Amino acid sequence: MMKFLVLFALLAVSTASAGFVPYTCGPHACGYGNSCIYDGYIFGCFHRCEYVEIAQSVVNQWNDNGVDYVQVDVTVTNHGPFNVNNILIGYDDTFKPRDSSAVWRAVQLKNGLTLPTYSAPLAVGQSTHFGYISIGKAASHLYVKNIALMH
Repeated sequence: MMKFLVLFALLAVSTASAGFVPYTCGPHACGYGNSCIYDGYIFGCFHRCEYVEIAQSVVNQWNDNGVDYVQVDVTVTNHGPFNVNNILIGYDDTFKPRDSSAVWRAVQLKNGLTLPTYSAPLAVGQSTHFGYISIGKAASHLYVKNIALMH
């Protein structure tokens, strides 16, 4: 039984990432869940962005005509040694906005979410907030897809 569960989990992870197309990061191609970090000189793909943190908290949950919805507040904080700009937040298929007005204080693009220009650059120690309503029972998987460090 345990082998079956492990095999099922591996199959689920490989299936979820199988449709992902790597995205351009300077001369590199970053994979799913990786962060493209540009420091003004060099582009690099990293497994995790240590500079910018995304924290989510569920504000509300409800069911409307058999469809579950979740309202989430997102805090983006710069913990790095430099101000950051061009923050692009990636998401997977758990991010299913209710409608075109379901994301506020962020701009939804085809390849992720970006912060509005009045939030940029994000200074060291500074945070900004945005929110969304998604179909589902839990917060969506969000990650830092791209940042530019400002020296």
